[in-house]
Amino acid sequence: MVRANGDSMVNVGINGGDLLVIDRSLTPKYGDVFVIALGG
Repeated sequence: MVRANGDSMVNVGINGGDLLVIDRSLTPKYGDVFVIALGG
């Protein structure tokens, strides 16, 4: 799980401070929202 930071995704319902559950077994497809971890 990760906590959202900032307000750039509010238009898709993700607000700063929201707790996001990450399912790495899913394959992202066009139109999905996905998380990219940089530097760790």
